[in-house]
Amino acid sequence: MLITLQKVAPLSLLSLATSILLQGFNPVAAASPLALFVDPSAGSDSNTGTRSNAALQTIGRAQKLAAGAISANPDGLDVTINLLPGNHYVGQTIVIDRPTNTSTTSSITFKTVDGAAKRARITASRTVSPSCFRTVPSSDSLYPLIPSAARPYVLVCNAPAALGVRLADLKLANCDRGFNISLTYSCLEMQVYLNGGRLSPARWPNAKDRKYTQQVADLKDMEAGNVLMSSVSSVGTTMYDPNLPGGTFKITNGSSSQWKAWAKEKDLYINGVLSESWAWTKQRVLTVSPSDKSVSFTMKNGVRYGLRLNSWKANLLFIENAISELDDPTEVYVDVKTGNVYLYSQTVPLPANTIIAFTSSTAAPLFSLQAASRITFQNLFFELGRHNVLDVANYSSSVTVRDAEFANFAGTALYMPDPAPDTLVDNVYVRNFGSTALFLTGPDYDDANPPAAPSDDSAATIRVSRSTFANGAWYNRVYNPAVITAGTAVAVTESRFVNHPHLAVNLCGDGIYFARNELAAAVTAFRDMGAVYCYSYNATLPQDEQTRSRNTVVEKNYFHDFGGAGRYAVYMDDLTSGWAVRGNLFSRVGGSTGTSTNGKLDAVFSHGGGENVVDGRNVFVSTKAAFRQSSSTRPGGRCDDSTRFDDAVAVVAPGASSVPAINELCPGVAAGGFEESTVKQLPTSDTEDRRILDKLFEFGNYGYST
Repeated sequence: MLITLQKVAPLSLLSLATSILLQGFNPVAAASPLALFVDPSAGSDSNTGTRSNAALQTIGRAQKLAAGAISANPDGLDVTINLLPGNHYVGQTIVIDRPTNTSTTSSITFKTVDGAAKRARITASRTVSPSCFRTVPSSDSLYPLIPSAARPYVLVCNAPAALGVRLADLKLANCDRGFNISLTYSCLEMQVYLNGGRLSPARWPNAKDRKYTQQVADLKDMEAGNVLMSSVSSVGTTMYDPNLPGGTFKITNGSSSQWKAWAKEKDLYINGVLSESWAWTKQRVLTVSPSDKSVSFTMKNGVRYGLRLNSWKANLLFIENAISELDDPTEVYVDVKTGNVYLYSQTVPLPANTIIAFTSSTAAPLFSLQAASRITFQNLFFELGRHNVLDVANYSSSVTVRDAEFANFAGTALYMPDPAPDTLVDNVYVRNFGSTALFLTGPDYDDANPPAAPSDDSAATIRVSRSTFANGAWYNRVYNPAVITAGTAVAVTESRFVNHPHLAVNLCGDGIYFARNELAAAVTAFRDMGAVYCYSYNATLPQDEQTRSRNTVVEKNYFHDFGGAGRYAVYMDDLTSGWAVRGNLFSRVGGSTGTSTNGKLDAVFSHGGGENVVDGRNVFVSTKAAFRQSSSTRPGGRCDDSTRFDDAVAVVAPGASSVPAINELCPGVAAGGFEESTVKQLPTSDTEDRRILDKLFEFGNYGYST
């Protein structure tokens, strides 16, 4: 259900003005800003909301009154909705649109009230009393599946009863998701948080099953999966033969009692990498065969290459959503048919101060902007939800998000499918996000006249600055970076990106500007990916139109402390062309030790594109190889001397036997690259990196600041 703001026809303005007047507003004073106050604990939606001691209780009510006041003042009105500290629950989407026949100079600002010691918290979660959780009775239909040793510690609470809602209102479901599977936002799963920590679906293997865990070289983030397939019995559906039946594979590990229990599970999933490293997927299991330890499922597009064993790509997986594996305090099992929530606790009963939160709102965004303009969200804390926070659609404009925090949402912080010019995201901290943090669409452009390469962010109409993005993509593991760009006139500057399992930034579009950012610990769980990445090939376009993603500038950034086989700092994939990668510092990226696997230990990789220029005194510190260029099998792929690598500085540790170098070039392409005089024997450390940065371009300390 949506809280929809009704657009007002001209003939109804008089009656609406009378209604607003009765609420305590004077529509005649159009030039006077309107201040509303919302107090989630002491307010009431029957109040006028014009004073802090007569505050409203809900943001939805405040937004309705704001829209009514703007409609009654067609010459323009500025409204500020002041949120007092506390937990502001949003269970239904708040829609903000542009009332008809009103000035576009009107504005609405949502902010924490001035002078507050703590930010107002906006949430789509509800807490339940610890006393709701009780030991599972033997009469429970799932009791026989709970491990016998864990039964004294497994507790159950019925979510609908605890929250006072109908089971249907929770819209509980488990969802297939992964590479090439469209994320169905209506199917986002309810999450459970215990004392601020997110609980994962009960799975095998978990922390107690270390003997089964496969530690693959340089894979740091084991959330990609933990156990290897041993063999493949049936390849299953592929993009080349979609009519093949579902795939079947075997696992040698697991006890016979575990396999028998899995066969009895009603809602079992496979979560992991079943073919190529980018083809991570979570899909429902159809059958489990304890006799030969095999698992079968109907394969979706997420495994479109079919099942395959590939040790370099690391086929790691979990058996997931199994109550028979609920034996760890970090796990939870939700029965979608009854709404019962089961968790494991070493302390029974739960302590009275235990905080248990369910993201129980409907699977929809908190705020939806529809053709809205001059909307600001400032000094707020958005925490816990199963969907997006802000949807900015239908060609809204002048949207500002500043001095804000976002944490623990399964969806996206700011989702912008349509261009929204004059958008600013400044000084925000986005952490623990399940999908992409920011999805930004700039204006479209004429292919015949692409935008010129920007020299700074002055031409950008959508800007991100001074922000930090950390710990992303825990819900949808691949192709969900911190920032996705599309269109043109988008700039991302002075921001920090830390700990992302796949790419950190998807920098597609034309004329995108990415500068003075810091990126660390990217591509921690997968391979064949870059921290900054773009895939340009479009199978729906003819060969002569494969020219998108041009004139993007990546300059003066600091890439450090990540890499390994198949992991790059900058990856211009499949026909990405016309990029300028210049003046960056690459320190300990692309693999600093060991031997190259398939030659893929490079900091920068150009794959099948043209006119990519890697120059402008890039600095490479303790990097196994600086640059690689190769062709692409895609129609229109190029591998020629239009792509250049030159004018770089190599900095290596004292005593190093070799310097970073060009790993591979296309036939007939001159090497260029490192001059002997640029090789410096210097220490490689964070302190030295900072000295280089300061000398290169006064890097400073960027990212979110409180």
